[in-house]
Amino acid sequence: MISLREALELIEAHAKPLPSVRLPLEAVHGKVLADPLVASQDIPLFTQSAVDGYAVFAADTVSAVEGLPIRLRISGMVRAGQYESPSQPLRGAIKIFTGGKLPRGADAVLMKEAVREEGDSILVTRPVAEGENVRYRGEEFRRGAVVFPAGARITPPVLGLLAGFGRAHVRVHRAPTVTLAVTGDELIPPGTRLRRGQIYDSNSLALSAAIQEFGLEPPTILHLRDDRDATREALGSALEDSDVLITVGGISVGDYDLVKEALSELEVKTIYWRLAIKPGMPNYFGVRRKFRHSHLVFGLPGNPVAALLSFHQLVKPALARLRGYRRESPVSISARLAREARKKPGRMEWVRARLREERGELVASPLEGQGSHMLGGLAEANCLIRFPLEEDRLEEGAKVEVELLSWRD
Repeated sequence: MISLREALELIEAHAKPLPSVRLPLEAVHGKVLADPLVASQDIPLFTQSAVDGYAVFAADTVSAVEGLPIRLRISGMVRAGQYESPSQPLRGAIKIFTGGKLPRGADAVLMKEAVREEGDSILVTRPVAEGENVRYRGEEFRRGAVVFPAGARITPPVLGLLAGFGRAHVRVHRAPTVTLAVTGDELIPPGTRLRRGQIYDSNSLALSAAIQEFGLEPPTILHLRDDRDATREALGSALEDSDVLITVGGISVGDYDLVKEALSELEVKTIYWRLAIKPGMPNYFGVRRKFRHSHLVFGLPGNPVAALLSFHQLVKPALARLRGYRRESPVSISARLAREARKKPGRMEWVRARLREERGELVASPLEGQGSHMLGGLAEANCLIRFPLEEDRLEEGAKVEVELLSWRD
């Protein structure tokens, strides 16, 4: 068995970003930049007003006080979108709107609410500082600056920046296609009548939702019968059609655990099998190379909790790499353990827990029902407590590392 860290290093070594495609901005939200975003112009493009008000020369206002205001004559107006603007007269003011180009000679803007208007003049009752309410050309980005590196996710603010630079298209990494193959004759779809020995298939829907939550298209879902030839044929077709094949169940050592054998016959090279983690020890990762393209194969345990946590810890990092993400660690924070926890040493264990704030301190409370088949605890959890491989006991009140779950409420 190998550790989680070793498994992630092996995954990173084999999961490479997929080729890039050029897409319109309307289609790139949630995708990943294939090239750095370089500023094509200064932002702001010109020095402008940050408020509705009056452009002035700050030195004209130095003697202004509430009881003895300065009178400045309004000599013009600048609207947003009006590039040509009048020059700033001495001891004068120009009415200006938010985003309007600052007139030549002006170096500050008085908010409309900060002055009194009298006919064609304004009364200023306090000095204004140079640069007040002014956005300077290039103060956020200078032309040629790297705004975001390749590998940045295109969030709504990033999308806004792309549009602000006038980009109509951008190169992003192609999203991986995924096939999800669930094994077992005992599984039937929800909504059908159970017969003796049958159970409802919860893994297909749960894992499909996790894949879509990560921003990918819904996976192709297969139900594999406990038949060697049928399993091999179905997996062979899935490998041809997908960048990533995820199997659920069938990777242990039982008489009907047929997946590993079928993958071997399909020339999938085993990278690892069995990890020192709980839940999720029977985990498989393999690679098939064909025409310079690597198809990644993950074999997850059949127990629902083990399957979902294995996806969270192992498959998501691979999908992130394929999408072009920069390497990022899961969000983890320190918390105090609410009650004692025990386990056998030799395996790292993820303890499902609820994180809450208590008197200004984060407290993690382990939940009941930690079995790998018990989805209720995982549904209630908002975090996982990392129980180190070499430890067998964590004392109440101990500081522990917790990893936040993506579906936390």
